[in-house]
Amino acid sequence: MLRCLVVFLLLHLFYFVQPVTEITTLGSNETWTVAGSPYQVRNTITLSPNSTLSIHAGVVVEFGCDVRLIINDANLVTNGTSQTPIIFTSSRETVSCRWAGLSFINLTPTSSPGGEIILSGIVFAHIGSASFPYVVSADTKQRLDAEAPVILTLRNISISQNIVRKTLIFATVTRLNIIGCTFTPGILFEFCAHQQTMFKKW
Repeated sequence: MLRCLVVFLLLHLFYFVQPVTEITTLGSNETWTVAGSPYQVRNTITLSPNSTLSIHAGVVVEFGCDVRLIINDANLVTNGTSQTPIIFTSSRETVSCRWAGLSFINLTPTSSPGGEIILSGIVFAHIGSASFPYVVSADTKQRLDAEAPVILTLRNISISQNIVRKTLIFATVTRLNIIGCTFTPGILFEFCAHQQTMFKKW
């Protein structure tokens, strides 16, 4: 009887413990799928120039405390939808452990197709560390040029669940598009284009 109970408990545990994919580095071209979800990122990682990371709808990514994803002149493709979003959250989901967001650096018109970075169908949760209070930051490598634009589009983005007050979205790009997004009150935008700066509090 005791043996049967032990076997039952082990099978029960095996059935309900979800496998985790740990990410320590990024290759030149990677795809994160629901089959490999959740993905755990314990340390800050960088997507190198001319690389692509594609994340499918329904994927959950759990970041460690103060950890961020840096996209260095590379292409991040997010295929989430409002019905099946990608979830970026903290691995602990506590007040004391928040992850540090997405950082796009050294952007050029060729970093992504058409020079447009599209973040689509993402839920940002438990975000905004003391050391890096940005949800999304995007910075260009060169002086902005209207004929060779760098565009940041946020589509069906939700920022909620215990964010830090004054968490920022910072963008030094040619144009910032915000479409169908839901933000917790207190989000601060800083948008810089052609040496002009605009602040907007949501």
